[in-house]
Amino acid sequence: MRRVFHSLGGATLGLLLLAGTAAAEGPGETPDTSLAKEVENYLDEVQGGSEDPTTFRMFWKEGLRGETSDGMFKIKIFGRLMVDSFWISSDDFDSEVTADGVFFRRVRLGMEGEVYKNMVFKVQLDFAKGDEVELKDVYMGLVNLPVVGEWLVGHFKEPFGLEELTSSKYITFIERSGPTNAFAPSRHTGTQFSNTVGSEDRVLWAIGLFRNSDDALGGSAREDGGYNLTFRIAAFFLEDKESGRVVHVGFGLSYRDPEGESTRFRARFGPGTGDRLVDTGPLDAEDLLLWNFELAMTWKSFHAALEFFAAEVSAPAGSPEPGFTGWYVEIGYWITGERRAYKGHQFGRTKPKRNFHNSSGPGGWQVAFRYDTLDLTDGGVAGGVQDNLTFGLNWHMNPNARVMFNVVFTDLSDGATGDLTSFITRFQFDF
Repeated sequence: MRRVFHSLGGATLGLLLLAGTAAAEGPGETPDTSLAKEVENYLDEVQGGSEDPTTFRMFWKEGLRGETSDGMFKIKIFGRLMVDSFWISSDDFDSEVTADGVFFRRVRLGMEGEVYKNMVFKVQLDFAKGDEVELKDVYMGLVNLPVVGEWLVGHFKEPFGLEELTSSKYITFIERSGPTNAFAPSRHTGTQFSNTVGSEDRVLWAIGLFRNSDDALGGSAREDGGYNLTFRIAAFFLEDKESGRVVHVGFGLSYRDPEGESTRFRARFGPGTGDRLVDTGPLDAEDLLLWNFELAMTWKSFHAALEFFAAEVSAPAGSPEPGFTGWYVEIGYWITGERRAYKGHQFGRTKPKRNFHNSSGPGGWQVAFRYDTLDLTDGGVAGGVQDNLTFGLNWHMNPNARVMFNVVFTDLSDGATGDLTSFITRFQFDF
């Protein structure tokens, strides 16, 4: 369609220019051949599509993107800004735990792209810490490989857990659940192979070998061992695009060799900063096995998810060998009729039906509920039990901005004991 308009516009411009030239010269006079030649060249270009394949164009699509006309090179410049405020009340804990606050939860900038249609890269940095810059996703890789599909090398999330692998830009609640925070390995440095199989790529498998690494440099101490082998398989069924129905099932398994490093499980109760009131402390472990089960669905404006996590610790003789568990269930509903996006075996960006603009549109409004429980007490380890009940209200002003409101009721036992109530807000913009 764009080429047709260009052609019509070019043809019209050419006729007008030629007519103007003929009128200026008068009957029988020689036309301005240089101008006619210029018009002819223009028409040849727009009608013949002789655009230089290396021409680079920039455009906006939920972010700043660019690509060459032949599609050989693509880049995306992206970022996210999340400002959180929280108010905590409790009759059981002192002011150090219940202090109110405001902070930047995430301040990220990055670039990702594709080179020669078979190589990808991504560099994402987080500046929210203030005194240091953290590496997030920093990797390179090859895609469209036979059998293995995609091969990545660098610092990125291990393939484990639906809520963990869903970007913080798209999670339903301000913070991920306690079990996800305690058990999901998140980002480490390593290599991973992944691919999809079946009709419409219904089944995804991913396997990676990682080393425990920090987020400052993405590296680890020089030592033998200390490798983590992590695997995930996920699939979706009963897909109906007309009603937005899809059912997702997944399973994750991670064998971890601490090799001299202590193992620890802990989680916060409400906001993404402050004390962790359930905490095993450092554990002496020879190896560790993590596994989880994922179940999720969407149907019209309704969505739900459930995950179960377990950790089994193998320790030297005489040391406790505890097993820890946790799970969550969440449900949500779009009041304004949107559907939660599902893509690539995880949840993605939901676009409002009508963006909020000068009060002419409501944006997208979502209500949600989550219950999660985390048990870190077993085998002589008194890490505590935490139960959270979270109510959420999200206002998506447009595809790139949302305001979130969460109320979290926390009950703690078998360690730190007491109840807390947290009210948390987030103002978020990403591109």
